[in-house]
Amino acid sequence: MSRLNAGLLNLVFLFYSQIKIITCSTIRSLVRLELGNYSAALQDANEALLLAPNYSEAYICQGDAFLAFNNFDLAQQSYLSALHIDPSIRRSKSFRARITKLQEKLAPS
Repeated sequence: MSRLNAGLLNLVFLFYSQIKIITCSTIRSLVRLELGNYSAALQDANEALLLAPNYSEAYICQGDAFLAFNNFDLAQQSYLSALHIDPSIRRSKSFRARITKLQEKLAPS
């Protein structure tokens, strides 16, 4: 195997490994949110965002964790970041439900 092929193979492996870490962190964040472990869920979402700052799903997980902490401003920022990265999520029922829940929390009592 030539040096170029070996180097390319190493880059592909590194890229694939990072994708797996990002995906695992995001899935783990979702599970931890469901279990009520909001601090760990936020940590997982932040970890995914460090590796992939343009991964909209990680911003959604981050927003969900902030929402669970009643940190509505940061939740809104996270959801807007996700929307900026992927405008198509605007049509998603689950994303619209998150926005509706956030708006209800932000509405004056």
